[in-house]
Amino acid sequence: MREFLKSILRQVGALLLAYTVFCLFLVFFFVVLGFLIDGKGVAIRDQSILIFDLNVNIKDAPRSQTIFASFAESLQGPPTLEVTLKDTLDAIKRAAKDDRIAGLLLFGSRNPGESGSNYPNLAEIRRAIKKFSEAGKPVLAYLIEPSIRDYYLATAAERIIINPFGYLKLNGLSARMAFLGNAFEEYGIGIQISKAGRFKSASEAFTRDGMSEENREQTERWVHGIWDFILDAISEERGISIDALRRLSSERGLFLPADALGEGLVDAVHYYDVVLEEMGEIAAFDDSIESFAQVRLPHYIEEGRVQLAPQFDQDDRIAVVYVEGEIVSGEGDGVRFGGDRIARELRKLRQDEGVKAVVLRVNSPGGSALATEIIEREVQLLGREKPVVVSMGGYAASGGYWISTSADIIFANPSTITGSIGVFSLFLNLSEVANRHGVTFDGVKTSPFAEIFDITRARSKEEIAVIDEFTESIYEAFLEKVEGGRGMRREEVEAIAQGRVWTGADAIKLGLVDRIGGLEAAIDEAVHLGGLAAGSWRLVEIPRRKDFSSILENWIKRRDGEPLLSNYKMLPHSIGKLLSGFMVLQDLNDPLGIYARMPFLVTMD
Repeated sequence: MREFLKSILRQVGALLLAYTVFCLFLVFFFVVLGFLIDGKGVAIRDQSILIFDLNVNIKDAPRSQTIFASFAESLQGPPTLEVTLKDTLDAIKRAAKDDRIAGLLLFGSRNPGESGSNYPNLAEIRRAIKKFSEAGKPVLAYLIEPSIRDYYLATAAERIIINPFGYLKLNGLSARMAFLGNAFEEYGIGIQISKAGRFKSASEAFTRDGMSEENREQTERWVHGIWDFILDAISEERGISIDALRRLSSERGLFLPADALGEGLVDAVHYYDVVLEEMGEIAAFDDSIESFAQVRLPHYIEEGRVQLAPQFDQDDRIAVVYVEGEIVSGEGDGVRFGGDRIARELRKLRQDEGVKAVVLRVNSPGGSALATEIIEREVQLLGREKPVVVSMGGYAASGGYWISTSADIIFANPSTITGSIGVFSLFLNLSEVANRHGVTFDGVKTSPFAEIFDITRARSKEEIAVIDEFTESIYEAFLEKVEGGRGMRREEVEAIAQGRVWTGADAIKLGLVDRIGGLEAAIDEAVHLGGLAAGSWRLVEIPRRKDFSSILENWIKRRDGEPLLSNYKMLPHSIGKLLSGFMVLQDLNDPLGIYARMPFLVTMD
């Protein structure tokens, strides 16, 4: 028996040794590969055209990578489907002064399913494109089947060409919401809700089969507000009155190329080979691809990052902290922003004497009330020691607005969705679905409220009363945050709160934000408030952009996690859209079940 055990131990020891050696070899391989590939530049010819593929998703925060994604990127170069807003703005600004870049070509279609497709991001990119054009360099847009997003961005170009077999959409916006009430009832899933705010409609997705009147009223207002913003921009660039654009949208909506040309919506109707010839007249010829010299936006960004790396002898810094996506309790992950993680980063910035001001870039619909308050507390403490400027992206609503209230100045775009000052509580009851499958529950307790958070039964009237009290107290705290942060009277806050969603254009009139502007304007204001001279500071971004070595370190420590089914967006659109409705439940991790979040499951086309 002893010899048998020794044999087993020897085999186990050999396996552990082999595994250790394999891991060390793998680490060595990746490190060497990283050094070999590090700094691989992109060769850009003189008189090149910068290609802006509209299918590129433009997000706020740098990507959260896994070791395998980083490895693939090292071999294949940067991905063509995702860049950050700041990188995009910097690249277009740099290209305007770059003698190698002869012009800009917008091509392709936006992906409306991603957070980066929001109109505030596109508005800021439009401004950058117009400045590029003002530098004396041509901008051309080639469209085939453009969405309204595509066309909105393309109107910043000097000329718009459409494919003869394409079409142009100007059929307006719609906002549709998925409602799971009937599905939950069918499957035997019970939902109990407590909410504060007449317009607080986030919980409706789980309890109803359609919109409440209050939700319909507020949604119609913000959708029409964004549509007005789009029409105003198109009108200014195309020289068509807003009334005429409304008429075209109402009477037809979809336009064949010849009709779009006749109405002045585009400048020409051509196949792509004509566009190639036109680009050839502007750019040099590249023998290696037998076409005009060109560089795609992600590669141009990468080249700029290598050549224009920040000078670390500059001690003074402006920090941009990104809060993009759902706010959840704990650390979060690559998809969701954990309150503890963001609070820790803000605390570090507060204690760092080299950081002179902070920009909080918020592109979030909110989430856990506890996580939101943890972040807001650190924003408040940070603001006592150095300037804090908020830049609102596509969404800065409910919890997203909560964390913004203590800032010195809040910037928003007219099409930003904000407000939603209200809270709700949501609790599941899985007893019926369990019973249908032969599972029952029984037990004992020491006091009437010992099982208040139990999901295997419905809450009693007494328990609901306690939950209502908690919900109302959180709502009161939210109102106080707005009242103190914005310098408003309580009655003024109550009149615009109630969970109601507003556009940025409305918010500035109501006193919820201070100025209209994007990320660049917020950074400029932070530099001013920080008392910094031009060229005397550098920008740092939080979460920090991960290089190969840090990704490798995280992989070894097993710190990078990804929730199950987090890639449901890769599924066919209709299936992914349906599944996303159920996936939001995994975001509901507040310890008390109380959330400051705008309506769930809204898709706008």
